[in-house]
Amino acid sequence: MPRPRTKPPEPTGYPRGGGGKHSYAKPQWRFGELMEGLGSDPFIINKLVAKGYPKVPLSTVTGWRLRNAIPPFWVPVFIQMGLEEKLIRNIEDLRIPT
Repeated sequence: MPRPRTKPPEPTGYPRGGGGKHSYAKPQWRFGELMEGLGSDPFIINKLVAKGYPKVPLSTVTGWRLRNAIPPFWVPVFIQMGLEEKLIRNIEDLRIPT
């Protein structure tokens, strides 16, 4: 006669889907609105060059605007420009409420 199991079987994987006690929602930001307030793409490029940063191709800045995403290296620069132009009071003004 076979011996009965003494412990439950190991789980085969992690539960799928979100929610639960430890769920995480990635913050969403309104970078597109910030870029609209800063001006056109060539104007933004001129501002970056005036601050001493290397010239960014026009297609790159246009892509940031279309995707509503700025690469992490450039985020502090854009936030600083938004503060200087008085478009935002702090970074939380850019957060999309969830």
